[in-house]
Amino acid sequence: MQESPPSNFSDYIKQALTVSLSCSKAYKITSLSLFILIFIISWSLLQTLIITSTEEIPMVMLRSFIDAASFIFFCHFGVRPFLKLFIVNRSISLKKVMHYLGLLFTLAIISLQLSLVITEMEYFNKLDITQIQFANEEGAFNINTDKRFFFVVGTLEQAFNFFMWGLFYLAWHMYQAKKQMQKQMQLAQIQQLTNQLSPHFLFNTFNSIRALIYEDQDKAADTLTQLSELFRTHLQAHLRAESSLLEEWQVSQRYISIEQTRLEERLTVKVDIDEALYQQKLPTLTLLTLLENATKHGISPNAEPGFINISAVKKDDEFWQLNVVNSLDANSSAASTKTGLKNIKTRLELMFNNQANFSYQKSATQFSVTLVLPYA
Repeated sequence: MQESPPSNFSDYIKQALTVSLSCSKAYKITSLSLFILIFIISWSLLQTLIITSTEEIPMVMLRSFIDAASFIFFCHFGVRPFLKLFIVNRSISLKKVMHYLGLLFTLAIISLQLSLVITEMEYFNKLDITQIQFANEEGAFNINTDKRFFFVVGTLEQAFNFFMWGLFYLAWHMYQAKKQMQKQMQLAQIQQLTNQLSPHFLFNTFNSIRALIYEDQDKAADTLTQLSELFRTHLQAHLRAESSLLEEWQVSQRYISIEQTRLEERLTVKVDIDEALYQQKLPTLTLLTLLENATKHGISPNAEPGFINISAVKKDDEFWQLNVVNSLDANSSAASTKTGLKNIKTRLELMFNNQANFSYQKSATQFSVTLVLPYA
Protein backbone atom coordinates (compact mmCIF):
# COMPACT_ATOMS: atom_id res chain seq x y z
CA MET A 1 0.00 0.00 0.00
CA GLN A 2 1.34 3.41 -1.00
CA GLU A 3 1.97 5.84 1.86
CA SER A 4 0.42 9.31 1.90
CA PRO A 5 2.90 12.08 1.03
CA PRO A 6 4.54 13.81 4.03
CA SER A 7 2.83 16.98 5.24
CA ASN A 8 5.87 18.66 6.83
CA PHE A 9 9.66 18.54 6.75
CA SER A 10 9.99 16.38 9.85
CA ASP A 11 7.54 13.86 8.44
CA TYR A 12 9.42 13.94 5.14
CA ILE A 13 12.75 13.12 6.83
CA LYS A 14 11.18 10.14 8.62
CA GLN A 15 9.52 8.76 5.48
CA ALA A 16 12.62 9.45 3.37
CA LEU A 17 14.74 7.44 5.79
CA THR A 18 12.22 4.59 5.68
CA VAL A 19 12.27 4.62 1.87
CA SER A 20 16.07 4.71 1.80
CA LEU A 21 16.35 1.68 4.07
CA SER A 22 13.94 -0.32 1.90
CA CYS A 23 14.97 -1.33 -1.61
CA SER A 24 14.73 -4.35 -3.88
CA LYS A 25 17.48 -6.76 -4.81
CA ALA A 26 17.38 -5.54 -8.42
CA TYR A 27 17.90 -1.95 -7.24
CA LYS A 28 20.89 -2.97 -5.10
CA ILE A 29 22.50 -4.81 -8.00
CA THR A 30 21.91 -1.87 -10.35
CA SER A 31 23.34 0.60 -7.81
CA LEU A 32 26.43 -1.56 -7.32
CA SER A 33 26.92 -1.80 -11.08
CA LEU A 34 26.58 1.98 -11.41
CA PHE A 35 29.06 2.49 -8.58
CA ILE A 36 31.62 0.29 -10.34
CA LEU A 37 31.04 2.12 -13.64
CA ILE A 38 31.51 5.56 -12.07
CA PHE A 39 34.60 4.37 -10.21
CA ILE A 40 36.18 3.10 -13.45
CA ILE A 41 35.34 6.28 -15.38
CA SER A 42 36.61 8.56 -12.60
CA TRP A 43 39.78 6.53 -12.19
CA SER A 44 40.45 6.58 -15.93
CA LEU A 45 40.02 10.36 -16.16
CA LEU A 46 42.12 11.13 -13.11
CA GLN A 47 44.78 8.67 -14.25
CA THR A 48 45.01 10.50 -17.57
CA LEU A 49 45.15 13.98 -16.03
CA ILE A 50 46.99 13.47 -12.74
CA ILE A 51 49.15 10.36 -12.43
CA THR A 52 52.81 10.98 -13.07
CA SER A 53 54.21 8.22 -10.83
CA THR A 54 53.10 4.93 -9.32
CA GLU A 55 52.98 6.56 -5.88
CA GLU A 56 49.91 8.53 -6.93
CA ILE A 57 47.87 5.46 -7.96
CA PRO A 58 46.46 4.70 -4.45
CA MET A 59 45.48 8.36 -4.04
CA VAL A 60 43.62 8.37 -7.36
CA MET A 61 41.92 5.06 -6.61
CA LEU A 62 40.74 6.30 -3.20
CA ARG A 63 39.45 9.57 -4.65
CA SER A 64 37.62 7.69 -7.42
CA PHE A 65 36.08 5.43 -4.81
CA ILE A 66 34.92 8.45 -2.74
CA ASP A 67 33.45 10.19 -5.80
CA ALA A 68 31.53 7.09 -6.88
CA ALA A 69 30.27 6.40 -3.35
CA SER A 70 29.27 10.06 -2.93
CA PHE A 71 27.19 10.05 -6.10
CA ILE A 72 25.37 6.85 -5.16
CA PHE A 73 24.82 8.17 -1.62
CA PHE A 74 23.19 11.44 -2.75
CA CYS A 75 21.08 9.64 -5.35
CA HIS A 76 19.91 7.00 -2.90
CA PHE A 77 19.30 9.15 0.19
CA GLY A 78 18.43 12.39 -1.60
CA VAL A 79 16.92 11.94 -5.07
CA ARG A 80 15.22 8.55 -4.66
CA PRO A 81 13.12 9.34 -1.53
CA PHE A 82 11.67 12.47 -3.16
CA LEU A 83 10.76 10.55 -6.31
CA LYS A 84 9.21 7.69 -4.32
CA LEU A 85 7.21 9.99 -2.03
CA PHE A 86 6.04 12.64 -4.50
CA ILE A 87 6.48 11.53 -8.12
CA VAL A 88 6.26 7.75 -8.62
CA ASN A 89 2.65 6.64 -9.26
CA ARG A 90 1.35 10.11 -8.34
CA SER A 91 0.03 13.11 -10.21
CA ILE A 92 2.72 15.61 -11.22
CA SER A 93 2.30 19.36 -10.76
CA LEU A 94 4.48 22.36 -11.60
CA LYS A 95 5.04 22.90 -7.87
CA LYS A 96 6.41 19.38 -7.45
CA VAL A 97 8.70 19.83 -10.46
CA MET A 98 10.08 23.10 -9.08
CA HIS A 99 10.66 21.51 -5.67
CA TYR A 100 12.39 18.58 -7.37
CA LEU A 101 14.70 20.85 -9.38
CA GLY A 102 15.45 22.83 -6.22
CA LEU A 103 16.37 19.59 -4.46
CA LEU A 104 18.69 18.58 -7.30
CA PHE A 105 20.58 21.87 -7.19
CA THR A 106 20.77 21.75 -3.38
CA LEU A 107 22.21 18.24 -3.49
CA ALA A 108 24.58 19.30 -6.28
CA ILE A 109 25.91 22.23 -4.19
CA ILE A 110 26.36 20.05 -1.10
CA SER A 111 28.03 17.34 -3.16
CA LEU A 112 30.40 19.82 -4.81
CA GLN A 113 31.27 21.48 -1.49
CA LEU A 114 32.10 18.05 -0.09
CA SER A 115 34.28 17.36 -3.11
CA LEU A 116 36.15 20.64 -2.64
CA VAL A 117 36.71 19.90 1.06
CA ILE A 118 38.20 16.52 0.18
CA THR A 119 40.40 18.09 -2.50
CA GLU A 120 41.84 20.59 0.01
CA MET A 121 43.01 17.77 2.25
CA GLU A 122 46.78 17.38 2.19
CA TYR A 123 46.60 13.81 0.90
CA PHE A 124 44.46 14.85 -2.11
CA ASN A 125 45.96 18.28 -2.88
CA LYS A 126 47.48 17.01 -6.12
CA LEU A 127 43.96 16.33 -7.43
CA ASP A 128 42.95 19.99 -7.67
CA ILE A 129 41.81 20.07 -11.29
CA THR A 130 41.32 23.85 -11.20
CA GLN A 131 45.06 24.04 -11.76
CA ILE A 132 46.15 21.66 -14.47
CA GLN A 133 49.49 21.77 -16.24
CA PHE A 134 49.72 20.65 -19.87
CA ALA A 135 52.86 20.04 -21.86
CA ASN A 136 53.55 20.12 -25.59
CA GLU A 137 56.54 20.56 -27.89
CA GLU A 138 56.75 24.25 -27.05
CA GLY A 139 56.87 23.55 -23.32
CA ALA A 140 54.60 23.37 -20.31
CA PHE A 141 51.77 25.77 -19.54
CA ASN A 142 49.17 26.04 -16.80
CA ILE A 143 45.41 26.53 -17.06
CA ASN A 144 44.14 28.29 -13.94
CA THR A 145 40.38 28.02 -13.87
CA ASP A 146 38.51 30.61 -11.87
CA LYS A 147 37.08 28.76 -8.87
CA ARG A 148 33.77 30.58 -9.02
CA PHE A 149 33.38 29.57 -12.65
CA PHE A 150 34.39 26.03 -11.73
CA PHE A 151 31.83 25.99 -8.91
CA VAL A 152 28.98 27.11 -11.21
CA VAL A 153 29.88 24.60 -13.94
CA GLY A 154 30.41 21.86 -11.40
CA THR A 155 27.02 22.52 -9.78
CA LEU A 156 25.24 22.43 -13.14
CA GLU A 157 27.05 19.26 -14.12
CA GLN A 158 26.27 17.51 -10.84
CA ALA A 159 22.62 18.62 -10.93
CA PHE A 160 22.38 17.26 -14.48
CA ASN A 161 23.88 13.94 -13.36
CA PHE A 162 21.33 13.69 -10.54
CA PHE A 163 18.57 14.60 -12.99
CA MET A 164 19.63 11.85 -15.41
CA TRP A 165 19.77 9.32 -12.56
CA GLY A 166 16.25 10.32 -11.54
CA LEU A 167 15.06 10.10 -15.14
CA PHE A 168 16.34 6.55 -15.50
CA TYR A 169 14.87 5.67 -12.10
CA LEU A 170 11.43 6.91 -13.18
CA ALA A 171 11.73 5.08 -16.50
CA TRP A 172 12.57 1.88 -14.62
CA HIS A 173 9.52 2.33 -12.38
CA MET A 174 7.30 2.91 -15.40
CA TYR A 175 8.65 -0.26 -16.99
CA GLN A 176 8.06 -2.24 -13.79
CA ALA A 177 4.53 -0.84 -13.48
CA LYS A 178 3.79 -1.82 -17.08
CA LYS A 179 5.11 -5.34 -16.47
CA GLN A 180 3.03 -5.63 -13.29
CA MET A 181 -0.09 -4.48 -15.11
CA GLN A 182 0.52 -7.01 -17.89
CA LYS A 183 1.01 -9.74 -15.29
CA GLN A 184 -2.22 -8.78 -13.52
CA MET A 185 -4.08 -8.84 -16.83
CA GLN A 186 -2.67 -12.28 -17.57
CA LEU A 187 -3.66 -13.53 -14.12
CA ALA A 188 -7.14 -12.12 -14.62
CA GLN A 189 -7.42 -13.95 -17.95
CA ILE A 190 -6.17 -17.17 -16.35
CA GLN A 191 -8.65 -16.75 -13.49
CA GLN A 192 -11.47 -16.19 -15.95
CA LEU A 193 -10.55 -19.37 -17.79
CA THR A 194 -10.32 -21.22 -14.47
CA ASN A 195 -13.86 -20.12 -13.64
CA GLN A 196 -15.09 -21.79 -16.82
CA LEU A 197 -13.98 -25.19 -15.50
CA SER A 198 -16.22 -25.28 -12.43
CA PRO A 199 -19.66 -25.88 -14.08
CA HIS A 200 -18.21 -28.64 -16.25
CA PHE A 201 -16.63 -30.35 -13.25
CA LEU A 202 -19.75 -29.99 -11.10
CA PHE A 203 -22.03 -31.42 -13.75
CA ASN A 204 -19.98 -34.60 -14.17
CA THR A 205 -19.34 -35.13 -10.46
CA PHE A 206 -23.00 -34.79 -9.49
CA ASN A 207 -23.92 -37.21 -12.24
CA SER A 208 -21.49 -39.71 -10.68
CA ILE A 209 -23.16 -39.34 -7.26
CA ARG A 210 -26.63 -39.61 -8.81
CA ALA A 211 -25.72 -42.95 -10.36
CA LEU A 212 -24.43 -44.22 -6.99
CA ILE A 213 -27.62 -43.37 -5.11
CA TYR A 214 -29.50 -46.16 -6.89
CA GLU A 215 -26.67 -48.69 -6.48
CA ASP A 216 -25.33 -48.22 -2.95
CA GLN A 217 -26.54 -45.51 -0.59
CA ASP A 218 -23.61 -45.96 1.78
CA LYS A 219 -21.16 -45.46 -1.07
CA ALA A 220 -23.18 -42.48 -2.19
CA ALA A 221 -22.87 -40.96 1.32
CA ASP A 222 -19.11 -41.63 1.39
CA THR A 223 -18.76 -40.14 -2.06
CA LEU A 224 -20.70 -37.07 -1.02
CA THR A 225 -18.29 -36.66 1.92
CA GLN A 226 -15.38 -36.95 -0.51
CA LEU A 227 -17.06 -34.38 -2.72
CA SER A 228 -17.47 -31.90 0.15
CA GLU A 229 -13.76 -32.28 0.96
CA LEU A 230 -12.94 -31.89 -2.69
CA PHE A 231 -14.95 -28.69 -2.92
CA ARG A 232 -13.31 -27.30 0.21
CA THR A 233 -9.86 -27.86 -1.30
CA HIS A 234 -11.09 -26.84 -4.73
CA LEU A 235 -12.51 -23.51 -3.53
CA GLN A 236 -9.24 -22.63 -1.81
CA ALA A 237 -7.27 -23.41 -4.95
CA HIS A 238 -9.89 -21.71 -7.08
CA LEU A 239 -8.94 -18.30 -5.70
CA ARG A 240 -5.49 -18.52 -7.27
CA ALA A 241 -4.44 -18.59 -10.91
CA GLU A 242 -1.58 -21.01 -10.28
CA SER A 243 -0.90 -23.92 -7.93
CA SER A 244 1.93 -26.29 -7.11
CA LEU A 245 1.97 -29.80 -8.50
CA LEU A 246 1.46 -31.11 -4.96
CA GLU A 247 -1.70 -29.02 -4.52
CA GLU A 248 -2.97 -30.16 -7.89
CA TRP A 249 -2.37 -33.78 -6.96
CA GLN A 250 -4.15 -33.42 -3.60
CA VAL A 251 -7.26 -32.06 -5.31
CA SER A 252 -7.08 -34.71 -8.02
CA GLN A 253 -6.78 -37.56 -5.50
CA ARG A 254 -10.25 -36.76 -4.16
CA TYR A 255 -11.68 -36.73 -7.66
CA ILE A 256 -10.04 -40.09 -8.43
CA SER A 257 -11.46 -41.51 -5.20
CA ILE A 258 -14.98 -40.45 -6.23
CA GLU A 259 -14.63 -41.91 -9.72
CA GLN A 260 -13.10 -45.17 -8.49
CA THR A 261 -16.07 -45.61 -6.15
CA ARG A 262 -18.44 -45.17 -9.08
CA LEU A 263 -16.54 -47.12 -11.72
CA GLU A 264 -15.01 -49.74 -9.39
CA GLU A 265 -12.87 -52.25 -11.34
CA ARG A 266 -13.45 -50.39 -14.58
CA LEU A 267 -10.89 -47.76 -13.53
CA THR A 268 -7.26 -48.45 -12.66
CA VAL A 269 -5.00 -45.49 -11.86
CA LYS A 270 -1.22 -45.69 -11.96
CA VAL A 271 0.80 -42.78 -10.55
CA ASP A 272 4.48 -41.98 -11.03
CA ILE A 273 5.19 -38.46 -9.75
CA ASP A 274 8.71 -37.37 -8.87
CA GLU A 275 8.40 -35.81 -5.41
CA ALA A 276 11.19 -33.37 -6.30
CA LEU A 277 8.69 -31.70 -8.65
CA TYR A 278 5.95 -31.16 -6.08
CA GLN A 279 6.67 -27.43 -5.76
CA GLN A 280 6.67 -26.75 -9.50
CA LYS A 281 3.91 -24.44 -10.70
CA LEU A 282 1.12 -24.94 -13.23
CA PRO A 283 -2.29 -23.33 -13.85
CA THR A 284 -4.85 -24.16 -11.16
CA LEU A 285 -7.02 -27.23 -11.87
CA THR A 286 -4.88 -28.35 -14.82
CA LEU A 287 -4.36 -31.91 -13.57
CA LEU A 288 -7.98 -32.18 -12.42
CA THR A 289 -9.19 -31.10 -15.85
CA LEU A 290 -7.00 -33.70 -17.57
CA LEU A 291 -8.26 -36.46 -15.27
CA GLU A 292 -11.87 -35.40 -15.66
CA ASN A 293 -11.40 -35.38 -19.43
CA ALA A 294 -9.77 -38.83 -19.35
CA THR A 295 -12.57 -40.29 -17.22
CA LYS A 296 -15.40 -38.76 -19.22
CA HIS A 297 -14.14 -39.68 -22.68
CA GLY A 298 -11.90 -42.67 -22.04
CA ILE A 299 -13.30 -44.69 -19.12
CA SER A 300 -16.99 -43.92 -18.56
CA PRO A 301 -18.28 -44.73 -22.08
CA ASN A 302 -16.69 -48.20 -22.13
CA ALA A 303 -17.92 -51.35 -20.45
CA GLU A 304 -14.45 -52.87 -20.40
CA PRO A 305 -11.86 -52.00 -17.70
CA GLY A 306 -9.69 -49.03 -18.49
CA PHE A 307 -6.70 -47.19 -17.06
CA ILE A 308 -5.33 -43.73 -16.39
CA ASN A 309 -1.57 -43.30 -16.03
CA ILE A 310 -0.22 -40.11 -14.44
CA SER A 311 3.48 -39.28 -14.51
CA ALA A 312 5.58 -36.21 -13.70
CA VAL A 313 9.29 -36.48 -14.43
CA LYS A 314 12.31 -34.26 -14.99
CA LYS A 315 12.97 -33.73 -18.68
CA ASP A 316 16.26 -31.78 -18.53
CA ASP A 317 17.86 -28.91 -16.62
CA GLU A 318 15.25 -26.41 -17.82
CA PHE A 319 12.00 -28.33 -18.18
CA TRP A 320 9.87 -30.98 -16.51
CA GLN A 321 7.14 -33.09 -18.07
CA LEU A 322 3.59 -34.01 -17.00
CA ASN A 323 1.81 -36.88 -18.78
CA VAL A 324 -1.74 -38.14 -18.47
CA VAL A 325 -2.55 -41.23 -20.55
CA ASN A 326 -5.92 -42.98 -20.59
CA SER A 327 -7.25 -46.06 -22.34
CA LEU A 328 -9.68 -45.48 -25.19
CA ASP A 329 -12.24 -47.59 -27.00
CA ALA A 330 -12.19 -46.97 -30.72
CA ASN A 331 -15.94 -47.50 -30.84
CA SER A 332 -16.69 -44.97 -28.13
CA SER A 333 -19.47 -42.57 -29.08
CA ALA A 334 -18.64 -39.94 -26.43
CA ALA A 335 -18.38 -36.59 -28.13
CA SER A 336 -15.54 -34.27 -27.26
CA THR A 337 -15.37 -30.53 -27.93
CA LYS A 338 -11.82 -30.42 -26.49
CA THR A 339 -12.88 -27.30 -24.56
CA GLY A 340 -10.91 -28.38 -21.48
CA LEU A 341 -7.76 -29.03 -23.51
CA LYS A 342 -8.02 -25.70 -25.32
CA ASN A 343 -8.56 -24.03 -21.96
CA ILE A 344 -5.39 -25.58 -20.51
CA LYS A 345 -3.35 -24.61 -23.58
CA THR A 346 -4.49 -20.99 -23.35
CA ARG A 347 -3.72 -20.77 -19.63
CA LEU A 348 -0.27 -22.28 -20.16
CA GLU A 349 0.51 -19.69 -22.84
CA LEU A 350 -0.55 -16.86 -20.53
CA MET A 351 1.25 -18.17 -17.47
CA PHE A 352 4.56 -19.15 -19.08
CA ASN A 353 4.69 -16.65 -21.97
CA ASN A 354 4.67 -19.40 -24.60
CA GLN A 355 7.62 -21.23 -23.00
CA ALA A 356 5.48 -24.27 -22.14
CA ASN A 357 4.64 -26.96 -24.66
CA PHE A 358 1.22 -28.64 -24.79
CA SER A 359 0.42 -31.60 -27.04
CA TYR A 360 -1.84 -34.63 -27.23
CA GLN A 361 -1.96 -37.80 -29.28
CA LYS A 362 -4.81 -40.19 -30.00
CA SER A 363 -4.54 -43.76 -31.16
CA ALA A 364 -7.01 -46.62 -31.43
CA THR A 365 -6.40 -47.71 -27.84
CA GLN A 366 -5.30 -44.67 -25.84
CA PHE A 367 -5.25 -40.89 -25.55
CA SER A 368 -2.13 -39.13 -24.27
CA VAL A 369 -1.64 -35.53 -23.12
CA THR A 370 1.87 -34.13 -22.57
CA LEU A 371 2.81 -30.87 -20.87
CA VAL A 372 6.43 -29.72 -20.97
CA LEU A 373 6.81 -26.91 -18.42
CA PRO A 374 9.74 -24.69 -17.39
CA TYR A 375 11.03 -24.94 -13.84
CA ALA A 376 9.50 -22.29 -11.58
